[in-house]
Amino acid sequence: MVYMLVALLAAIQAMHCGVSILSKESRERTADFLLVKPISRSAIVNAKVLASITVLVATSGVYYVVALILAEIVKTAPFNGTVFLLINLTLLFLQFIFLAIGLFLSVLFSNIKSVLPISLGLVFGFYILGALIATGKNGADRYLSPFRYFDAQYIIAHKGYETSNLLLGVVIFVVGIGVSYIIYGRKDIHAVN
Repeated sequence: MVYMLVALLAAIQAMHCGVSILSKESRERTADFLLVKPISRSAIVNAKVLASITVLVATSGVYYVVALILAEIVKTAPFNGTVFLLINLTLLFLQFIFLAIGLFLSVLFSNIKSVLPISLGLVFGFYILGALIATGKNGADRYLSPFRYFDAQYIIAHKGYETSNLLLGVVIFVVGIGVSYIIYGRKDIHAVN
């Protein structure tokens, strides 16, 4: 239960990062200052995506260290450290998926006034969809919510990830980031009046 709350908060953080990272200049009217520098738009996106990934890796790393310390304190029997790492890595994978979705949305919509309602609405929507899917049979509908891509019981039983879900997460990340590069490179950024 605690992990699902942490996953929800981490997804909100990642979606907020993704939506705000490229739309911030347009929203705060600093795009002129950034885009007149002698660097390409792809270099701008590179720097912003790498900064976001760094923040998400740091967040996930802190979570893993705290979770490992707490698990060591409260353990009543030895546990498999590899499985524990795999389960906790799903938090980072979930964050990467939401980062890519948020980044795609930020370049798709040119006039984002407020980032928080979009971030909260989409993440809670996917979370509720995942909760509804969890109450039924696990069919193809589990691919609709990133919260259902990584099942802890499957990871414990097989000591690995479900290949189809892992590949879907990678595809969402690569396509979301790739399309964001393409759209941002061709997008008209309006000057400050």
